[in-house]
Amino acid sequence: MIIVPIRLVSAVSVFVWTRGKKRLTPQTLTELARTIIMLVSTAILCRITNSSAIYHWIRGQGNFKLYLLKALFCVSDVLMRWTCLASNETLSQEFTKPGRYETKAKVIFFNTFQVTIHSLALVMEMFVVHVALTMSTDSCFVYVLIDCFNELKLSVFKKLEYK
Repeated sequence: MIIVPIRLVSAVSVFVWTRGKKRLTPQTLTELARTIIMLVSTAILCRITNSSAIYHWIRGQGNFKLYLLKALFCVSDVLMRWTCLASNETLSQEFTKPGRYETKAKVIFFNTFQVTIHSLALVMEMFVVHVALTMSTDSCFVYVLIDCFNELKLSVFKKLEYK
């Protein structure tokens, strides 16, 4: 995502430098839409999240609930990652074909909603990990033990899959 703003700035500077004689390509329009989505979702997350309240809410949970919250946010991350990839592909396809601006605006709105929800799930997962590792030595040990057991279980079942 770091390269998208750099390529966007270069494309817009060429557009401005040629005084609008050179048209923006569909790829540049897609990058412009992605940058808008990234900026709007960041602004929304900054407005709706209160890190202190989230931290103290998670800190008030027990060790088992911390593990369940981590598992919940981990699963939601995996599910949302695939839907975000699919909607990103839809965004790219929408800007390559001519069409109405209303459908493009709807796709941008839907992608902004998805990116915001996915980012919120990742932020919550980060807070759960932070609280679990800084709460106490016992909770840190239990969390690391359970998390390592999960990784071990996943690696064992991956080896047993039939091809």
